[in-house]
Amino acid sequence: VFVALDFPRRKQQSAEQKAYNRKLQAKYGVRGFPTILLMDSQGRPFGKTGYKRGGPEAYLKHLATFQEKRAARDAAFKEAEAATDNVAKAQAYAKGLAAVASVSHHYAGIHKKIISLDSENKAGLKAKSEAILKRIAMQAQTGELRAIIQKHGKDFAAMKTDLEKFVSEKNPTGEVKQQALYYIAMVTFRVESGGDRKKKPSAAVVEKLKEAMQAAPNSRMGKGIARMLKQLG
Repeated sequence: VFVALDFPRRKQQSAEQKAYNRKLQAKYGVRGFPTILLMDSQGRPFGKTGYKRGGPEAYLKHLATFQEKRAARDAAFKEAEAATDNVAKAQAYAKGLAAVASVSHHYAGIHKKIISLDSENKAGLKAKSEAILKRIAMQAQTGELRAIIQKHGKDFAAMKTDLEKFVSEKNPTGEVKQQALYYIAMVTFRVESGGDRKKKPSAAVVEKLKEAMQAAPNSRMGKGIARMLKQLG
C-alpha cells in the first residue's frame, strides 16, 4: 500500500490534514524531503531512504536491498522465537535489529523484550536497549516540539501556551527541556517586543534563557545560549 504525505508551501490543506501529517512526521522522525519509508504489514519500518540518482531501474535495485534486510530481520526474529535460552533469544532479537539498523529505533517493543530477556546484562544487550529506548523517548518529544512550532506559525501567543503546557505535562529533561525553554524564551520575546528585535529582552526572558542553558550546559545549544547571555550582559 502506497501512502504519500505532502507538506506543501503554497497549496492549501485542511487543519485536520496538516495535523495528521505533523503527527506522522513526528512519529517517524522525518526531517528532510523526500523521505521514503518501507514498512511491513504490521507498520514496522525495515528501510529508510530518499532521493537517489540513476533513474527508475537503479532505484528499484536500491529498494530491493531493503527487502534483503527485511528477510534477515524476519529470520533472526524467528530464531529468537524458537530459542529456549533467554540470552540466546535476546541475541537473536538484537541480530534482527542490526539487520534494519537505520530504523531500529522504531522497534521499542523488541528493545523491551531484549531488556527483559537479558535482565542481568550478561550479553551487554540490556544496557544498549535501555539507551536506545531513552533516545527514542527523546526523539519523540523533539518531534512534538517541532509539531508545536509548525502548528502555530506566527501565532506566538498560542505557541507559548502550548510550549509551556508541553514542559508542564511531559516533564522533559536534558536537551529536550533546553529546546523547549529556549523556544519559550524566544516566543515570549516576540510577544513582548511586538516584533521589534532591537528591544531589550525582559528579565523574564533572560531568566528563561538561563534556565534553558542550565538544562544542558555542555550541549551545542547550551553553549550558544551562554554566549547570548554574555552579550546581553
